[in-house]
Amino acid sequence: MLRINAKTGEWTEAAGGVRTPNGISLGPDGTIIIPDNQGAWKPASGIYVVTPGEKPKFFGYYGSTGKSDFYPDGGVPTSFSNQPIVSPAVWLPQSEASNSPAALVQIPEGQPYAGQFYMAEITLGGMRRVQFEKVNGVWQGAVYRHSHGFEAGTNRLAWGPDGCLYVGCMGASGNWSWRGKQFGLQRLRPTGNTVFEIESIHAAADGLTIRFNRPVPAEQLQNPDNWLLAAWTYEPKPNYGGPKVGVHQPEITGFVVGDEGRSVRLVMGKLKTDHVYHIASAVTSADAENLWSGEAWYTLHQQPSE
Repeated sequence: MLRINAKTGEWTEAAGGVRTPNGISLGPDGTIIIPDNQGAWKPASGIYVVTPGEKPKFFGYYGSTGKSDFYPDGGVPTSFSNQPIVSPAVWLPQSEASNSPAALVQIPEGQPYAGQFYMAEITLGGMRRVQFEKVNGVWQGAVYRHSHGFEAGTNRLAWGPDGCLYVGCMGASGNWSWRGKQFGLQRLRPTGNTVFEIESIHAAADGLTIRFNRPVPAEQLQNPDNWLLAAWTYEPKPNYGGPKVGVHQPEITGFVVGDEGRSVRLVMGKLKTDHVYHIASAVTSADAENLWSGEAWYTLHQQPSE
């Protein structure tokens, strides 16, 4: 990742180790976010956060360092590869949350989930919703399924002056294609209507707090049968992609309902850092509506102390 002075042309390296960035965007609190694809040294896709002015970081891709027809003496390693690998702020479990992540765009004030982000997805089609939070100075957060049914894989997102979200679609041969179509342009016009959804997930000192956009009866939130959790981490390897490592089911030892039924804290004690927590919920709202999408993936790098 390069930072270039538009007037002088002078440039500096801001980060290294990115494999297939597609759609660098403005992120939360003046940061820059980079979606990157699964591949060598990348066990799954993910979203990286760069803070201007910080020491450049290494995001894990070492480059094609072996000998080949293109590099008979061996390739050149990527910038800052002598530094420790920094994991993505948000992992995107492969073929579950994402497969080919593309551009992100922040959701403006006045829209549901304002301050969060929509993310395009080429191979699986549709859009995802991404939520960031900063814990102990480290960015982390969650990804949710959001929309589907577009005419091709989604690649670029832009808010129009009419308040609509414009979706640029594309595709290619092989698996970079949704429904076999390679182009499209669609407009999403907000209707003002909302569906029952998980609004956000936040790390707590003794577990995870799940917030909904509508009240949920306490007996629903406190029913263990309405929750299914799994957690795992990843280990970068030189081969393409990689499996989930250390998969386990966290034990929920208690439920703390808050915000008049709009939130519940799943008490689990000490969580494993640098892990992905998959949360599946079957709760229904107070007006008996099912969740639009009952799954979310929260990447936990840090756990608050209080």
